[in-house]
Amino acid sequence: MASADDVLWDLVVGDYGFEPFTDQAPHTEAGIRVGSTEADVVDAYPDAVYSESPFDTYSITNGSGGYIVMVLSESIVAGIHVSDKPTAPSEVCG
Repeated sequence: MASADDVLWDLVVGDYGFEPFTDQAPHTEAGIRVGSTEADVVDAYPDAVYSESPFDTYSITNGSGGYIVMVLSESIVAGIHVSDKPTAPSEVCG
């Protein structure tokens, strides 16, 4: 993981098929975490950009080149990616 100006880049939070995260899990400023619903994301971030390729995602930007991308699986947030790209990583291992 790299950082610049105290901002983390390429940070990925996901459930990887394990037990759901609790309220203590990492989350966005608006409270979106792995396990949140698609409706929660849209309510919290009405300007989020939806994309279907290669995953169903919603992305938000800080306007300065940073993005938070929420990856959905069956309308549930399965992962959150923070980076300088508006897309989810194609894989988290490797």
